[in-house]
Amino acid sequence: MKPICNKNSLFKLVLVSFFLLPSSSLLGGVSLWFVLLLAFSFGTIVIGFERNSSKDLVYYCLFFVVLIYSITLSIIRSHNYLITDDLLEILRVFSLLIFLLTGYYLSDRKSVVFLLKFFTFFLIFQFLVSIFQKIEPIKALLSIIWSMDKAWALRSSGTLGNPNVLALMCIFSMLFVYFFEKNKKLKFLLFLVCSITVFLSGSRTGLIGYFSIVMLVLFISGDNSIANIIKKFFYVFLFLIVFIYVFISIAGEFRYMGEFLKVFDGDGVDLTRVGTFSHRLGAWERQFFQFSNSGDVSMLIGMGPAKGAGLRVMDNDYIAQYLKYGIIGVFLNILLILMLLHSSLRSRKIFPNAPKFMFSIVVCYSIFSITASTFLSLLNMIPVMLITGFFIKVGFEKNGV
Repeated sequence: MKPICNKNSLFKLVLVSFFLLPSSSLLGGVSLWFVLLLAFSFGTIVIGFERNSSKDLVYYCLFFVVLIYSITLSIIRSHNYLITDDLLEILRVFSLLIFLLTGYYLSDRKSVVFLLKFFTFFLIFQFLVSIFQKIEPIKALLSIIWSMDKAWALRSSGTLGNPNVLALMCIFSMLFVYFFEKNKKLKFLLFLVCSITVFLSGSRTGLIGYFSIVMLVLFISGDNSIANIIKKFFYVFLFLIVFIYVFISIAGEFRYMGEFLKVFDGDGVDLTRVGTFSHRLGAWERQFFQFSNSGDVSMLIGMGPAKGAGLRVMDNDYIAQYLKYGIIGVFLNILLILMLLHSSLRSRKIFPNAPKFMFSIVVCYSIFSITASTFLSLLNMIPVMLITGFFIKVGFEKNGV
């Protein structure tokens, strides 16, 4: 008797389900569907478990055990202002491990074909949804499945419920296509689609991150002879001119995006002229003041999640890591990044561009971390863990370690 579906089909189902996860309150909200997806992923690991596995999985399991122990210490330290939501931080770390194992046990080297097809579909689909969100009747229909609460005015959130997340996931998808797709015409077409979608998201962080990543990718790809470097500088200059022209042209219509121009008003550059940054700066000052009064041990293990004490929303991963989990938390986050980069090296004999892809993702997430939560965000880290599991599996199939 043949199985209902093979492991690779389960991998496809988990990937598609995550990226298109329903988030409408009419359907129970994103939390309900995420818990169902997590339970399903855990079940697939049981189905796909292989006794002979890569040693990298052991290292990741040990890392996450240490991370959970560190977070638990921080939570105990913050018992004076502990709320139930703080305990979900342990579930966040456990979930990351589950999706890493899902990516490993359910994928193989042939999965890259599906990944390319899906990320191509995802970019085009998010572009279309972003357009349709401007049309109220269609937006109302889409809102039955996905939350459109943050798709106000001319800003788009796609099916992801948040403009910043839309921009980040589109960049993630575009990077995968760029480094693994061989069809140059398709890559250029999807580059245009991604560029427009990032603009439509109205995410200022996304816009800066996207431009930075385009420049990075241009210089780490292909031949870097003197002639090609000069050519690449020309392309960057041309892209910058078009970028600035389009940005200034649409700034009047996209008011949220246009606020970025206030930085250059008057004498010199002043980020506080942007309303949201000014509010964030004030919040960070209050949070640091609270941290300074929480005792010397906080420098080592932090204040804990402290969601009931003003640390729920911080809009900066670097500050959040330090205030919540101290020096130990910052060290563990850096260690995780190094592990992700090392894992991508495992598959370079099959996919030579895998290390460049992961390096670009780390840089992209690091840029977004300045004004958003990325490495500390469960939903933003899940695709990274799925792809990392895939890289480890490909490396194990090739090298046996």
